[in-house]
Amino acid sequence: MSYAPAGMQPMVASLNQSALYLAVSLSGAAGGIALDAAGAVLLLPLATVLAVAAAGLTWWHGRRTDGRSVLS
Repeated sequence: MSYAPAGMQPMVASLNQSALYLAVSLSGAAGGIALDAAGAVLLLPLATVLAVAAAGLTWWHGRRTDGRSVLS
């Protein structure tokens, strides 16, 4: 929003939301096509790898160098 020209912040916000909704819609369609083509059994290893990667990235991003919890 800070890079938007003066008075254009509402337009930029609505375009951002539109792009988000489009991405969510396309990801659902892509997932449906992948399930139809490969089946759930073949996609399970990929889903496992992505879930482990997401957990690892979440842990890595949340770690602190001083040893304290991120929540404290």
